[in-house]
Amino acid sequence: MHWRWFVFGALVTLSVAYTYLRYATPQYSVSGAIMIKDNNKSGISSELAAFEDLGIIGGSSANNTDNEIYILKSRKIIGNAVDSLGLTLSYFVDGRIKRTEAYKTTPVVIDFIKEEANFIEKDTAFVISIIDKDNFEFKNLEGDVTSMAMFNTVIESQKGTFKVRLSPTIYRGDAQ
Repeated sequence: MHWRWFVFGALVTLSVAYTYLRYATPQYSVSGAIMIKDNNKSGISSELAAFEDLGIIGGSSANNTDNEIYILKSRKIIGNAVDSLGLTLSYFVDGRIKRTEAYKTTPVVIDFIKEEANFIEKDTAFVISIIDKDNFEFKNLEGDVTSMAMFNTVIESQKGTFKVRLSPTIYRGDAQ
């Protein structure tokens, strides 16, 4: 007789867990370490020579290895990673319940030709609504249409000059 309550509780627990995992925002943490062996504590050791080519560590032999380790944690490296991975732009897709970030499965891609000097000073948000395989429209965050444009045309704005192109996974040529 009590087994029904056990099955009911298990079903409720599983459905709550599924709903939480489906709609929770994922959070990741990353860490790493580099072990540098240098017995004499002066000059660049042979292990650090590889980093010299990347521009992480300077080539001066007067530098102390302990000081060079802190360069590995510098903002320059983080900035280079952000630039090379294109993390200055965030793409979001509106779902039925929440807005989800679409990093690898973005429906459109914005390619900047020229960024203005104030590009990263202030966040800018706008909505791109796909009309068909050739056209889209810009909307503000309230949902009002501000302009229309065609994909792969050069657009000039206060943030720079860019093109918006449609991801190949959205329209494959057989769309109406």
